[in-house]
Amino acid sequence: MLHYMFLFFWTQFSAPALADDWQQAEYVRLSDEIHMLAKRQSWSGVERLYRACKNLDVEINADEHLLAAHSAQASGDIKRTRERLLLVAQAREDRSAMDWLWSIDTQYKEVHLVTDSGQTLQSLQVSLHPIASQAMKFAQEQILTNGLFSGYLPVGEYQLGHTSFHINEGYGKLRVDTRADSGMPLAHK
Repeated sequence: MLHYMFLFFWTQFSAPALADDWQQAEYVRLSDEIHMLAKRQSWSGVERLYRACKNLDVEINADEHLLAAHSAQASGDIKRTRERLLLVAQAREDRSAMDWLWSIDTQYKEVHLVTDSGQTLQSLQVSLHPIASQAMKFAQEQILTNGLFSGYLPVGEYQLGHTSFHINEGYGKLRVDTRADSGMPLAHK
């Protein structure tokens, strides 16, 4: 009987500690893999492992947030890049992260684009910057897949379906809805 009592108390009080230890050990393992993949610039792998870390009940390091910002940028997802850089800035004083945030805030603007299926998004100016080109490609894929894009695009001239619009520098989200039955203005801030 004493043996069962011991087992009962041991499982009740040590199981959460073992789970915490396991999650922390798994985080360390994933973190090591993230750093290894980042050295090889295997950003899709970094993204996959970062998301696995987010599913653990542990605090994620600023270093992993920073590498995840690089992976988001490599895919063209500037919104996630910015969110992850903000996490770095909250965790520690990091001049490069702050400079990167400033760069995003001055060269990109948050947009919400909605259109009917079959419509495409086009930039009316050629960008030679690879990150801006990747951001445009990411937005185009979202529009083709969902008819919706909510994220960041570089400042410039665009066309969504038959509607042209301009993204200016500054704050505020630009909304463009080209659906035939939307009943809302085509573009507004």
